[in-house]
Amino acid sequence: MNTSDISALIDRLHSCDTPTVCNAIEVAQGQRGFAGFTHRSITWAGDPDARIVGFARTARIAGATPPSDPPDDIRARRMAYFEAMNAGPRPGVAVIEDADGDAAEGDTAQGDTAQGDTTEGDTAEGDTADGDTADPDADATLPPAAEVIGPVTLTYNRGTFHGAIAEQLADDIGTTLGLEVDFQGQELAPFVRGVRRGDVGFFRYGWDVGEPTPQAYLYPMFHSSQVGADNLTRFADDEVDALLDQARATADARRRLVLLREAERRVLEELPAIPLLWYQHDVVVRPEVQDLVYSPLGRLHLDEVWLDPEVEPTPVPG
Repeated sequence: MNTSDISALIDRLHSCDTPTVCNAIEVAQGQRGFAGFTHRSITWAGDPDARIVGFARTARIAGATPPSDPPDDIRARRMAYFEAMNAGPRPGVAVIEDADGDAAEGDTAQGDTAQGDTTEGDTAEGDTADGDTADPDADATLPPAAEVIGPVTLTYNRGTFHGAIAEQLADDIGTTLGLEVDFQGQELAPFVRGVRRGDVGFFRYGWDVGEPTPQAYLYPMFHSSQVGADNLTRFADDEVDALLDQARATADARRRLVLLREAERRVLEELPAIPLLWYQHDVVVRPEVQDLVYSPLGRLHLDEVWLDPEVEPTPVPG
């Protein structure tokens, strides 16, 4: 691709938002996928309303602990960093991972163009709400929840899709419990940081995984080592930790599934998160298409699909 082609491509991409580009990639690949996405928050250091398109120059930094290397080594490493940032095609964007993780204030990404692009939020196949739970030993003649709890604020990450779900949840909660529910929409990065720190008491948050297996959901959401990451309820249970650790170390698929089911049973007993809704997927399949498996997570499995030659193909309108 020559320079003029690259310039034209950048101009075209600059006219699109991130979800549109992601959708185009999935169309080109012929499948839906999440392997190329980050679940960590990203903070753009430039104009918050800007849109950026460019070639990424990546680096990893750590500053919570002072370096113990000889001064000459530190100086050489820093010069190598600046040289690497200065190299490569343009326009360039510096994408820096903060290796200190939760000990850091936030990740930054800064480039040499005044253009920026942000996503509205993560996609999710299932949603959970985290909040206070009722005392099972309390008197059954308690006053209405609104008198005990008072108005509550449901926090969510901004976006039409996320806002519609939050509005429906608030309506259901208000109708069922008689609570006054306020809304607070936040940008994705500060919202995720606040939820992971435990600063947000009542929120709607959804996410998905690349490969939908029990392990991929249970470990991030309920292992105590993931508090501060995707264990948003800050759930900690020694039995669950032990079962999930055993499952990760077990090569036998059947034994691993037994351990994961036992861990799930224990989680459902403790109920740190309440399953609220599951998205409905409507599928239209032509009669000649056979053995098409469409999972509850909305994924198509095409490895065993075949077309029955004895079935008359459905005419395509138009």
